[in-house]
Amino acid sequence: MSTSSRHADLDYRPVERGLGLGGRLRAIARNPRFVIGGTVCVLVLVIPAVALVVMVWGGHTEDGGLLFFLGLLVAGGLYAVVDVLRQAGGPGRLEQFAEVNGLRHLSGAVATHYLGSRFADGSHVVDAAVRSETTSTVVEVGDLFPVTSLRSTQEHRSRTAYLRVVVPGALPVGPAAARTIVDPGLEKELVALLGPVAVEVGWREVTVYAARGLDPTGKGRLREALRLAERVAASASAVAVPAGFAAQRGPSGVAIPAPGAPEAPAGRRLHPVLLVLGTLATLVVLPLLFAVVMSSLEPIIRGNRGVATLVVGAAVVVLLAVVSLLVRLASTHRRRSGGGRRARP
Repeated sequence: MSTSSRHADLDYRPVERGLGLGGRLRAIARNPRFVIGGTVCVLVLVIPAVALVVMVWGGHTEDGGLLFFLGLLVAGGLYAVVDVLRQAGGPGRLEQFAEVNGLRHLSGAVATHYLGSRFADGSHVVDAAVRSETTSTVVEVGDLFPVTSLRSTQEHRSRTAYLRVVVPGALPVGPAAARTIVDPGLEKELVALLGPVAVEVGWREVTVYAARGLDPTGKGRLREALRLAERVAASASAVAVPAGFAAQRGPSGVAIPAPGAPEAPAGRRLHPVLLVLGTLATLVVLPLLFAVVMSSLEPIIRGNRGVATLVVGAAVVVLLAVVSLLVRLASTHRRRSGGGRRARP
């Protein structure tokens, strides 16, 4: 059975139907980004909610402005928690799809052994993806997410789709390789589904980066993404040098030896409970340090709105940078257990 017909016969119902609370919580636990974001959202909800209950229970209702402010914080926290649960629906359904169809599911995974530059340099992780493997070809579709430090408080980050295929043999090299594998017709279909795309070819791998997210829960989107990935794989296989060929040659005719197979990071990620505790520690220690700094700078800040705004802005930037670093460490931390292991494609 061909790769195309095998994917066409998959059961896509798990990604198109609803997902319960349990499935969403499991999806959150498997993704460090969701764990950290969910912890922050729960704090934003719980702390003002407790303060509001204590004030009302104790009869301290004379300060209506404070009560209204706490109510707004509770409403904002509740919205944030619901939004995290909503976002976890896509990865959760993707995981169910993988289980039902016998595919491999990836969530919050470091992929520095991939040849695609955005993975190899550690700047992005696999946010959620499914992988189909045969004896000769790997087809993987999903979303990636940046884990580098924030450069601006206004920087917008979101999941963006990627398609990745691994074929036997060696692929062409040079600037024209991507255009050879992804012709204008195929590129037009990719753009229609995922927005503007960029294509990278690296020895046996082809990676397509998109501007929009995969949105696997949209009717027919996952099926179409897999179909397009299959076309990329077929096109790459058609131009690949058969396995066992002595060497691949660049445009200048110089032989290019096959690169060594990179190793996947060994061990396991931080347990979600440890990640929650690390997030709580960050959110408690940093505000305390900020309070100490503000206290020591009080003679300078008093009556000087410009300096106060600068200090508060710097504190916000530091907080965002630390949270971003925590996401990165949560994604890349490994407990070494012996030697490295060979990467799966």
